[in-house]
Amino acid sequence: MTKFLFAGALVMFLMFSVAGCGSGAGESGSTSIEGSETTTGSMTLAWDAPVNSDGTAVLNISGYKVHYGTSSGNYTKTLNTGTQTTCTINGLAPGTYYIAVTCYDSLGKESSFSNEASKTIQ
Repeated sequence: MTKFLFAGALVMFLMFSVAGCGSGAGESGSTSIEGSETTTGSMTLAWDAPVNSDGTAVLNISGYKVHYGTSSGNYTKTLNTGTQTTCTINGLAPGTYYIAVTCYDSLGKESSFSNEASKTIQ
């Protein structure tokens, strides 16, 4: 059984911007969401890959998922970023968004959520 050592190991550093700002992680790592005409904002997120308790890299990670929603702990949207540790979410309506990241292995087994971060889009 694959086990993720994840208690606080996946630390998320978030960089945010409002509409029209910055590029994503590159061709395969950029993640976009199309929105309606009332959507105005974007978030660029970056996080560190988890490490084992001895500081070595966790080797069985196949990818990451960014979970977000407008209520703390209630993530209604999920983006799979593959092996990229950055993504940009575009087309966000004004409001506060709560974000957490998980990683998964080759069997699709997903870790627990990272610490939650939040960002208000004006």
